[in-house]
Amino acid sequence: MAFTACRGNSDASVYSGTMDWKLFRGDPSLSGYTDKNLPNNPILKWTYKGENRTVSSPIVDNGTTYWCDKRGRVRGVDIRGELAFEYDLQTAVEATPMIYDSTLYIGRIDGFMTAISLARKDTVWNYETMGQISASPNLMKFGGRKAIVFGSYDNILYCLNAENGEELSQFESGYYLNGAAALWNGHVIFGGCDACVRIIDCKTGIQTDSLILDAYVPASPAVMGDYCYIGDYSGNIYKLMLENGKIIRHKK
Repeated sequence: MAFTACRGNSDASVYSGTMDWKLFRGDPSLSGYTDKNLPNNPILKWTYKGENRTVSSPIVDNGTTYWCDKRGRVRGVDIRGELAFEYDLQTAVEATPMIYDSTLYIGRIDGFMTAISLARKDTVWNYETMGQISASPNLMKFGGRKAIVFGSYDNILYCLNAENGEELSQFESGYYLNGAAALWNGHVIFGGCDACVRIIDCKTGIQTDSLILDAYVPASPAVMGDYCYIGDYSGNIYKLMLENGKIIRHKK
């Protein structure tokens, strides 16, 4: 597995402003959208080769790129291509990490969600679920506290206190949760391997709406404005129009 970084030869505006990408797809709505422009003529700046294969995406915090390989070794490479952070979870990992307030959160195949202090290079807390965690956590507000939300192969969507890992709420779905949950207007939207897309109220933890698709949903929704886009395993893409916690229209 290798990472590469590129630079342009003329457009200085590429370097202005923040270039952070601290969670999967870049924002809590999982839109994957950015208004940053790539240079017209990118030039290879550095390459970093890891020891093992990775299936998760990298994230970026303060110029350092973080990822975790399948054997559980978390690495951070700075803007010069030099190793700046390393931590060994000593267990298999497929999920993309998330960073908030100098803490890296990452799900593991053995069912644990782990919070790691980037400053101390030490585990802050672990929370055990009864199934593997394959997707990135997301950040939300629950009961006035910063919380992380994620799904597990034990069919449950969890909401934990980001500071100490205390469970705040959980919602049981019909089957495995393989993708990440997207945030929209105080609600969480996610799909599951029971072929169902669900909307959960962040304040109450209660489901406000759901929609059965043609096949199971292994991936994560993307939300832009009041529209949600999600695909199923049959190859269909759905556009859902959202309003007041409900799916008011949908189109395949």
